Amino acid sequence: MPGSYYFDMVVIGGGTTGTAVARDLAMRGFTNILLVEKNDLGAGTSGRCHSNLHGGGRYIVNDIETAKECVQENRILRKIAPHTIDPTNGLFIAVDDEGLEYTEEFIKNADAIGMYYRELDPEQVMREEPLLTRNILRAFETHDAGFDPFRLSVSQAIDAARRGATIWVHHEILKIEVSGGKVVAVLVRDNLTGETKRVATEFIVNAAGPWSGKVCATAGIDIPMKPDKGTCAVYNFRLARPMVHILRMPTDGDAFVSMGYQSTTILGTTSGEIVDPDRARPTLEEVERMEAKARPAFPGIKQAKRLRFFSGVRPLCQAGPATGREISRRLILIDHQEVHGVDGLITITGGKFATARLMAEVAVDRVCSQLGLERPCTTHLELLPGAETGEEVDRDGRKIARTYSLPFYATQKLVARYGHESAEMLTKYAGYAYPICQCGQVLAAEVVRALDEEWAETISDIRRRTRSGMGTCQGINCLPRIAALYRERKQKSPQELREEMANFLQERWNGMHLQDIQGDMVSQVMMLQTIYGTVANLPGISRCVAGEGGGE
Repeated sequence: MPGSYYFDMVVIGGGTTGTAVARDLAMRGFTNILLVEKNDLGAGTSGRCHSNLHGGGRYIVNDIETAKECVQENRILRKIAPHTIDPTNGLFIAVDDEGLEYTEEFIKNADAIGMYYRELDPEQVMREEPLLTRNILRAFETHDAGFDPFRLSVSQAIDAARRGATIWVHHEILKIEVSGGKVVAVLVRDNLTGETKRVATEFIVNAAGPWSGKVCATAGIDIPMKPDKGTCAVYNFRLARPMVHILRMPTDGDAFVSMGYQSTTILGTTSGEIVDPDRARPTLEEVERMEAKARPAFPGIKQAKRLRFFSGVRPLCQAGPATGREISRRLILIDHQEVHGVDGLITITGGKFATARLMAEVAVDRVCSQLGLERPCTTHLELLPGAETGEEVDRDGRKIARTYSLPFYATQKLVARYGHESAEMLTKYAGYAYPICQCGQVLAAEVVRALDEEWAETISDIRRRTRSGMGTCQGINCLPRIAALYRERKQKSPQELREEMANFLQERWNGMHLQDIQGDMVSQVMMLQTIYGTVANLPGISRCVAGEGGGE
C-alpha cells in the first residue's frame, strides 16, 4: 500500500517555472503546498538552457510579443534576483549585408516596445573585444545577461519553503487521479527509494515543461506539446566580456554567452523536433553546424577548445503542423476545466527562462480565479533570499576574505551566488570555510549547505547547487573531496559512495565524449580515462549512456 499524504495544492516540476509557481502560491497565502520534481531542481530544461537572460533582442523582429515579455521580466529579475545574474549586457553585431538590413527592423521594433539598446562605435568594440571579427559593421548594447539557472531555481524553492511549501525532489508523477470530473490525488514514486506515495489534493499546477504532455497523459488528457531540442557547446575560456549575438533572423549558433562566474563561453543553440524529451542528446554534427554559422562573428571558433556539449528541450506547445522556430516562445496557459472538463488542473508551459516569473503569475492568477479569491501577485516586488547588488558583492566579498583568510576571488564568487546569506553560511559552517573546487573556487561550506538545507541528494545535485565539477577539470580534482563530505553528511556506505562517484563521472563524460579528439586533446582524454580508472577504483568510461542528454 502506498503511503498517504494530503496537500491543498501540488506543483509538478522543479525547474524555474515550477519553483516560481510554488513561490507565488506561498506568497499569496497558500501554505499547504507540495512541489514534486522527478529529478532535481533545475535538472531538466532549466539547467540545460543557453544561460541567456533575454532582454528582448533575440525575438524583436520575428516574435515581438515574446520580446515584450522578455523586456519586462529582464528588468524585474535584475531587481529581485541580482545574485543569480551576471550583468554583462548583450552585444548585437551586424557582420554582413543581411545584418545591416535586419538592423533596421531591430531598431524600429525596439523603439516601438521600449526595449533598451544603445548603438556603439564598431571600431571601439573591435578594440575592446580582440577575439571578435574585424568586420563589425554596426553594434548595439542591450540588457541581455548571463545568469545561473540553478541558483535561481533553488533560490525560488528556498523562498517557497520558508513560507511553508514542501519540496520533494527525485519524486516522479505516476498518475493524476480524476473522479467525477475533478482532480482528487496524484500517485508519486520516490525514485531513490522506490517508495510509492498517494497524495490527495484539491488542485494541481502542471509546470513540467516539455514533460507536461506526459503528465497530462496520466490523467487521460492529450495536449499538443511539441518538444524542441536545442544543443549547446561549452568552451574553456571567456570569448568576450558581454554576451555576443549576431544580428540576423534566429538560426543555429546565433549567440555566445560569456559566463563570468565560470570563465567559460556557451555557443548556442540549435532547434529540432524531438519525440521524447528524455532522449535528447547532442551530436557533433549539430556543434559543427553552429560553429560554421558563428564563424562570421568569431573567426577562430574552430581553434577554440571545446569543454563539453549538452542538449536541452524547449516546452513548445501549439496545435497544427508548425514546429521548431515556427512556434512562438510565448507562455501558454491551459485551463483543463475549460478545455477538457477536468476541474482542479491547469498546465503552464511555453515561454522562456526569462519569463518564468510571469508564467507563474499567470498560472496563480488562474488558480485564484477558480477558487474565487482576490490575492494580488507580489513576486515582482519582493527580493529573493540573498539578493545583493554588485557593489554589495564586492564589499561583502572583501570582508569575508579578511575574516576567513580566503582568496578574494573565492569569496567574491561566494557572495555573487548567495548574497546576504554568505556570511550566515560561513558562521554556521565555519569548519568548512575552505576551497574545495579550484576551477570554480567553491567552498566546502557550500557543499555542506547544499546537503543539509537545499535538498541535494546526490553528488550531481551538489554540482547543480554549487557548480563544483563544472569547470575545466570537469570534477576530476574536486570529486574526491566532495565525495568525502557527501559520505559524511549522508552516511553513505563505501559501495553507495562509489556508485555515486561513478554516476557523476559518467554524466560528465557524456558531455565530452562526442568531441573531435585530436591534437593535445588525445593526451588529455587518455589522462582522463586513467583517472577514471583509479579514483575509487572506478571503471573507465568511454561511451554515452542511452537517454542521457550530455549534462549541463
